[in-house]
Amino acid sequence: MSGFKPNLKTWVSRDDWKERIITADPSWFTVPMGTGVCAQLLTHFPYQAPWLQTLAYVFWIADICMFVFFMLLGLLRAFMYPHVAKNVLDDFSQTSYLGAIAVAFETIILGIVSFYSHHQSAMYIAEAMYWIASAMSLFVAFGGVFFMYQRQKQHSFQDVNGTWFLTFIPCVVDSTVGGAISPYLAYQNSVTVLLTSFLMWSLGLGMSLVILSLYFWRLMSNQLPPREAIISTFVPVGPFGMGAYSIQQLAVGLASQISQHKFNLERPPQPPNDAATAAAIAEGIHWLGILVALVQLGLASFLLIEACFSVYAKVPKTFNVGFWSFVFPCGVYSNAWNAMSLDLRNN
Repeated sequence: MSGFKPNLKTWVSRDDWKERIITADPSWFTVPMGTGVCAQLLTHFPYQAPWLQTLAYVFWIADICMFVFFMLLGLLRAFMYPHVAKNVLDDFSQTSYLGAIAVAFETIILGIVSFYSHHQSAMYIAEAMYWIASAMSLFVAFGGVFFMYQRQKQHSFQDVNGTWFLTFIPCVVDSTVGGAISPYLAYQNSVTVLLTSFLMWSLGLGMSLVILSLYFWRLMSNQLPPREAIISTFVPVGPFGMGAYSIQQLAVGLASQISQHKFNLERPPQPPNDAATAAAIAEGIHWLGILVALVQLGLASFLLIEACFSVYAKVPKTFNVGFWSFVFPCGVYSNAWNAMSLDLRNN
């Protein structure tokens, strides 16, 4: 058997690079998206070791490099071949993948929190990036749906697939970013970020539930997606797995603010709110977050098992970029269970 010899001419050929730029659609951002969640999995692995943190850092750097590379290709595509890039707005199967760009960016912010939370300047950068990610997530959520209303072809139930959830997953991930950075911010900034994150979580999760009902009806009326797209059945696990992890973080963040600053919603003159009362309210919110997370994990577990059955029924014959859609949902699902076990163990 002859050894593999890479053809270096394909890396310098002008025609080959033209093809790469033309085909650089948003679906490629599922690669840094999955790489970023791998970094988070290693960072929060329950049995820590120095080499795991080093490996997590390597994954995070790879996430950044791939994000920058694919963003550069995407911008070149938009400027050099605008008629091709315009297809992203005309076909919802591509429009929904814009969410992968936002999620990949948000995993980079989570990496900053994981590795540089002890630097206040890094937290200022993470806070600024959080607001940029929020704007990106809202653009994908509102803009993606509006483009489908205004300029795209009529859809049938057969068109509904797991990638539709990518339209609202960025909102849920953005809420996770807010929960991660809020403990490191000043009081007013922290409260503002927590409030925004709760709103993003409710938007992302609520609209994912709407799509879930359409998705179930599509499966019942038109059966499973084609073999080349069967991996997309894992994508619905994403918003509920990440939503469970997010609400745990947000509940902990809100409980911490209540216990420290003794929130009181009554109008002045306010009755005295002692530390014991604030602690009891905070504990109740913490447990409420755990219960809501358990509900989402139950739903995510059902969707994960159904996705495994679906792939078993239609095993893919070829590999394509859509396979990266498998990494992120399973990663956030595992991360949510890990956070849940730690939370309950500490209680």
